[in-house]
Amino acid sequence: MVLEIISISLSVIAIAASAFTYFKHDKKLKEQEQKINAHQLKQIADSEVEAKKANIIGATHKNSQNATILTITNKGKAIARNIRVVGLDDGKYCFYGPDLLPYEFLNPGDTFELKFTANLASLYKEKVTYYWDDDFMDNNHLEQIISVR
Repeated sequence: MVLEIISISLSVIAIAASAFTYFKHDKKLKEQEQKINAHQLKQIADSEVEAKKANIIGATHKNSQNATILTITNKGKAIARNIRVVGLDDGKYCFYGPDLLPYEFLNPGDTFELKFTANLASLYKEKVTYYWDDDFMDNNHLEQIISVR
């Protein structure tokens, strides 16, 4: 009789310990799963936001006639609309070609060029600000220092 009670007691203790371990481990797994799900939802939301954003940036180089070419590129994932460039005062620079600004729209990966020469009163570098609208918001902007001579 005593052996049966000890045997049953040990079985009950083993079952209780197994149940405790199972539920503790299950709780940790559920917490990890919640964190993973939250992270995945954040990644999805972030990628949806990025898909609505354009990213305008410029780069300069000289051509064979010693004119400066400002190449403006949309490196984002959405169409940039109503692109404006502020900081290249007409008094310091002579622009060639048609009046391109504001540029109506620029698809992702596309570029357009502004060709100009600097007069003697201009600096070697200039701070310009690009403004554009996209599906995420209007009047996005980026400031950049460009070489103008």
